[in-house]
Amino acid sequence: MPTPTSASVVAPVSSALTRGKACKMCRQRKRRCDAGKPICAACIKVGLSFHCEYDDEHAARPKKQSHLKILEGKIGELEGHIQLLETTKRAAVEEPAPIGLPSTFQTPRPRPTLPLDGVGGRHPSIPPLIQDPHEDAWVQQGTVPPNIRDDLISVFVRYRWQFAFEFNVPRFINSLKLPPSHPNAPHPALLNAIFLNGCFYSQTRLRRYESVFYRRTFKELARSLANVDRLFDFLRASALAACYFFGAGRVVEGYTCLSAALRFAIGCGFHTLSSLSLDTGSPLMPPCTDLVELGDRINTFWTLFCLDRVGSLVSGLPYTIGDEKITTIWPCPWDCYKDGAKMSQPAGSIMSMYDPSLLLPPCQSENYQTLRAKSVALLHRASILSAQARTADSVGEPLRREILSTCKATSVFAGTLPPFCVQADHIEDPDAVRSILAIAFTAAHAAVIQIYGIFAQDNPAAHDRQLKSARAAMVVVKEMRAAQFSYIPIFLGWSLTPVHEFLVKEKLRHDALGDKEGARSLQTDIDILLHTLKRVGELFPVAATVQASILEKNVLSLESA
Repeated sequence: MPTPTSASVVAPVSSALTRGKACKMCRQRKRRCDAGKPICAACIKVGLSFHCEYDDEHAARPKKQSHLKILEGKIGELEGHIQLLETTKRAAVEEPAPIGLPSTFQTPRPRPTLPLDGVGGRHPSIPPLIQDPHEDAWVQQGTVPPNIRDDLISVFVRYRWQFAFEFNVPRFINSLKLPPSHPNAPHPALLNAIFLNGCFYSQTRLRRYESVFYRRTFKELARSLANVDRLFDFLRASALAACYFFGAGRVVEGYTCLSAALRFAIGCGFHTLSSLSLDTGSPLMPPCTDLVELGDRINTFWTLFCLDRVGSLVSGLPYTIGDEKITTIWPCPWDCYKDGAKMSQPAGSIMSMYDPSLLLPPCQSENYQTLRAKSVALLHRASILSAQARTADSVGEPLRREILSTCKATSVFAGTLPPFCVQADHIEDPDAVRSILAIAFTAAHAAVIQIYGIFAQDNPAAHDRQLKSARAAMVVVKEMRAAQFSYIPIFLGWSLTPVHEFLVKEKLRHDALGDKEGARSLQTDIDILLHTLKRVGELFPVAATVQASILEKNVLSLESA
């Protein structure tokens, strides 16, 4: 064993704490003290920074400097507590349940359990949270601080595309400058509904105000209706309340709220806005003052329509209005209506898509809002007709004609879609437009799969048409794999459910035929589709769980068939 050198022996002695140099608190508590100044490490660790004093320096150092040093030590102590809280929070987060086939389901990582101290359920090593002393004040007074208001509006504007909510953003921002009692100022119901959705989408501490704005939204909705005050804002706020429920996975509540809002819109004549004339009005809703207001009404109706169709299929409840009663022209992005400029309005109405004499493919210049509305209408109609054909003892002539006209409409629409790409010029948010187009394209191809599935068993040509649409839908799915998590649409699961069902059925067929290579290729597509849908759970964990349940039922029903 080597002999210690003189340096190695002397060094510890020279660095040892001289007796009597420990702080007064450490001496009193009989602890080891490192004599760190202005605050020793032991006092910082146990939260006694203000009591750390030394006999030799306490009297000599200026009072101002002493206080400054103590505050610096307290800051270090609080920073340590914050770091501990963040570490504990990350460890306690539970992964969202993955979406996949029953055989590929993974067990969610268990949430760590911490021993509690019996007082408020708090772990003894975690200090109490630092509270905002002004939080309760503004919550009770009703005036949202400008910084919170502006941040929540910014978040909402960014994510409004998720539920097809389109409106003139600059006009809304300018209306915030008006006195609250002004007839053109936004009603508190609309503002609180926007704040509620902003909290839901927020990835920051603003989300803790979600319950506050939830209560305010429904309180102000009742007040707006009772006072017949700014009913267009009441209608939009009701639609946003439904959006919140859908995003939170509360499908039945969302659809109930949405259906009531759509019936109110029908009572106001929003389903018959068949031109850009400003003279259209109703006893509940006066005529529009300009094209911007008319555009907001048109887009609000199609928001309600799309949510009604999706919510009906997901919840199993009847849809609110039939296609034949709708004559409102197709929607456009909000900036198409600004300044009263002449715009290129898509031709035809919803029923013109099924009229052979009026059937027109989508033109290259057709906007993404129109493409989404048409795709949602086609997929809903195809799903309803497919269900009717499966449950009917025999397909009568009226149903057969309707099925054939829908086959033609979906085939023409899906087969002539423009390339899946976004021209970034003059577009506010290209990533959002790309996500909207993903819904439009996958819903259109899913509609083909649904409607041609009625004949696919006995008609090889119908099966080939399904296969072509499934491949086209997978092209979009693969493109969306690289999208940021905040740009994965919540309705992607709805539009891809028929695609998933078809691919699983095809894989089972190839397995039965002994085609291992074909089955592997299909399984690869299924895995890619499920991985993409799993990403919905990054922003909408509850909605993703609901979607996982639907896909699981699809697989079980196909495997038992």
